[in-house]
This record gives sequence, structure tokens and C-alpha cells, in this order.
Amino acid sequence: MFEQVYPNWNVFVVCDMEGGDDLRIQFDVTLSPDGRITEGPTLVGARGNQVYQAATAEALRALRATAPFDVPSGFTGGRYRPTFLTARACRGR
Repeated sequence: MFEQVYPNWNVFVVCDMEGGDDLRIQFDVTLSPDGRITEGPTLVGARGNQVYQAATAEALRALRATAPFDVPSGFTGGRYRPTFLTARACRGR
């Protein structure tokens, strides 16, 4: 379900920066049964370097922009910890 975020994630600004194409960004987020964010997103394991901060800010924006998520029939909602990979987002640009 969180694959839906990648098309909205404008991470390309960090792809050519040192280490920018090899970041893992995680958030804690709670979704309602209709795919809306009801709690979070909260960054997990923040780092202080500028490349990470730029990628994280864009991931957060994309996560919020994607909601409400397309969810399968019978989805009950819940707490999630999606991981977003800049390597995946930077591929094929």
C-alpha cells in the first residue's frame, strides 16, 4: 500500500548527493479503515545530515500528499512502519 507514495516523492534533488541514493527512511503512521492518516507520520531514527533531512522532508510531504491511500476491501486500518528507500526512488530517473 505504501508503494503509492513513490510517485509523489520528489527525491531527485538528493539522488546525486553523496549517500543520497542509499538512504532508508521510516515513519510510524496510523491509518483508518478508509486509508486516511489518523496519527503521525512520525520519523523513526532521525539523522542530522542535510542529505537525509532533505530526503526525509520530501518523503513526509509525499506520504501526506498520497493520503487517503487506496486500500483493499475489508481493510481495518492500523499502525504501520513503512520504509522508503532512496535507491528505489532514484532508479530510472
